[in-house]
Amino acid sequence: MQKLRNNSPIEIGDLVECIDLLDPVYGYFGLVLDRVHYDQPGEHPDHYSCRVLFDTEEKMIRAKWLRVLAKNLEKGGPKC
Repeated sequence: MQKLRNNSPIEIGDLVECIDLLDPVYGYFGLVLDRVHYDQPGEHPDHYSCRVLFDTEEKMIRAKWLRVLAKNLEKGGPKC
């Protein structure tokens, strides 16, 4: 199995930062609303996209271009 870019899969409710230099939302923070897998789960750990709510828009971004800042804010996890 290949290595995850993040330590664990990105979950709904995680606070993330876009790290794709070519994306207009580079450096912005957002909240993960949904996850969409390209392949069967387990084939490759980063082959899925996340629907992320940024300040003014929702956007689908590949998981490999997201960095997790805080886990599960939706479930009362760590406060930022």
